[in-house]
Amino acid sequence: MKKIYEGLLENDLDGLVSNVIEVDTFESKIDDNAIVVTFFVEDEEPAHDLSNFIEKGATGIIDTDVSPAPNEDGKYLVFIEYERNNKFIKNLIDLIKSISLLTNISKNNWLFIPYKKNKAYKLDKKHVKHLINLSNASTRPDNFEEEATILNSLF
Repeated sequence: MKKIYEGLLENDLDGLVSNVIEVDTFESKIDDNAIVVTFFVEDEEPAHDLSNFIEKGATGIIDTDVSPAPNEDGKYLVFIEYERNNKFIKNLIDLIKSISLLTNISKNNWLFIPYKKNKAYKLDKKHVKHLINLSNASTRPDNFEEEATILNSLF
């Protein structure tokens, strides 16, 4: 078994974290232009463990936070705020690789739901680049709606 630093061991969060994340669904409480990534976790304590792990080890994050109560599905939300720039893709992919070791979710089995979409996409560089606004030009990716519609028609 491979040791994972920051207080958690490999597979410690197995079965507790959803493989589907949301991107830009929530707005940042710190930076109006930040990208907010949301993870869904079964219980409050593992949600705080995940948040602490991310805060201590992930690069490029502005802040992490855990919802004070579960959502309507009983899941706790872990919010990670990133700067909206081209480094986001690499930072998110690196984060997913680290979390994959904690969750026993293959790095190829992660999905994400972008802002204003009702469909989950494979979490890879191509989809993130085309479906998430990485420009500082606007705070939300509304201006990418047309491009995302075109990309949706390809899948």
